Amino acid sequence: MKKTFVLILLLTGVLCTKAQVVSISGPSEACKGEEITLTANGLFEPDFILPKELHDTIYGPYEIGFDFYFYGEKKTEFFIANNGFITFSPGQPKSYCKPTYAPGIPTDNPNVPKDCIMGPWQNWAYKNTTENDFISYTTIGTSPDRKLIVSWCNVLMSGDTTHATFQIVVNENSKIENHVIRKLKAKPSSAIWCKYGIQGVHNLSGTKATAIHNVEQWEDVESSYKYTYSGGNYDWATEDYIPEPVTTNGIQWYKDGEPFATGQSITFTADELGTSVYSFQANLCCCGNVTAEDFPLLVKPNPTADFSSDIPCYQVATNFTDESTPASGHSITNWLWDFGDGLTSTEQNPSQILPFQGDNIVTLIVTQDNSCTDTIFKHVWVSPFPADAGNISGPVDVCQKDTCSYSVAEIDSADSYVWVIPDDITIVSQDKNNIELKFEITSASGVISVYGENLCGSGNESTLNINVNPIPLPAGDITGVSPVVKGQNGVPYSV
Repeated sequence: MKKTFVLILLLTGVLCTKAQVVSISGPSEACKGEEITLTANGLFEPDFILPKELHDTIYGPYEIGFDFYFYGEKKTEFFIANNGFITFSPGQPKSYCKPTYAPGIPTDNPNVPKDCIMGPWQNWAYKNTTENDFISYTTIGTSPDRKLIVSWCNVLMSGDTTHATFQIVVNENSKIENHVIRKLKAKPSSAIWCKYGIQGVHNLSGTKATAIHNVEQWEDVESSYKYTYSGGNYDWATEDYIPEPVTTNGIQWYKDGEPFATGQSITFTADELGTSVYSFQANLCCCGNVTAEDFPLLVKPNPTADFSSDIPCYQVATNFTDESTPASGHSITNWLWDFGDGLTSTEQNPSQILPFQGDNIVTLIVTQDNSCTDTIFKHVWVSPFPADAGNISGPVDVCQKDTCSYSVAEIDSADSYVWVIPDDITIVSQDKNNIELKFEITSASGVISVYGENLCGSGNESTLNINVNPIPLPAGDITGVSPVVKGQNGVPYSV
């Protein structure tokens, strides 16, 4: 049995002025062999990190994951530009142009992207660099509160050494957020097309826009903005700075200080007894590195379930004996038997009529005083009693000194056959359901019988009445006249 524990952590980083609360949730105790899941809450791994390809690239389309309405039109897909905007329409300009070629918004100028959110649109480099920069997206949450987060993390300004980190967030309720973690001004020596940017929203036709910064040079640190659609256009306002805690390179988990697994949630089998300490490290786009506090997990020992039974016979109660063994230092406190067909017991050593003739599956679950359990099931064969014996075949009129054979049809479920013969008749041979008898000179008429037998008992017998005919006695002495005269007739004799 697991006990669930939530560990509250504080994220700190060079870019954050406020601690951001996240948590690890999972069991603090588990039994050996249980499947364990630990989850890092309050921070998110990206669904996809964009590959570093050619400069001035638009990636997509990608699924938003929900219906989003932009300028009143439903959007289900989006594109990401490395130059700092997302658009809902293909064919938008990839490069960032000088202000002389790209005026402020709104504009129908073909060099300016449309149907887009700029966060800001500026000349950001993202190609084959060794910089620790990432552009990623992830969709999180459950309906109706899902959100798409697109992050530009530590992206480099083209032709400059200045980096920026910002996020565009679209919500299922169609609210738009723009978090600027850090954006500095370009250096004076930078080319003119690198110095200026636009932060705002722009419709598909280029006739409507809302700009926070419109072809300007500016810097911004730890600011959050929101756009709200009203009356056919968007209004913008500042809001509390709460950037989305998206990781740049995943979440690395540790067990007792050694690398163990990666991912938002990790699932594993608790196979080592005692207490192990888990933690994780991650780098957040918004806030830099974070290390989780130690998260202890106690793995407890299990009992070992076992049982035996006496010979199970159909429609006769079978006695079951618990032979389970507790772990060292523990005791077993509960037993739960399942005999099938809804028959159960909580006794340690129950007696139960099993429901089926033949194969029955009996299950025993034992619970230890530390709430750990073990389960065993066994196939228990329930034997029927032997069937009734059929008619005995063989002669019924015999003579003394005869040797005769008798048989009975095989008896269902009989392991052996018991023939009952009068004492003055000799059994010559017997092979289960066949027997050979010798009727002695002293044998008299009587009854022979047979029944089947197995470990459960015996079935009903079959009988056969035998009429034994005696052999005539030897003749006695002959009496009469002796000697006689030749030619004498009518001389009487007797025996």
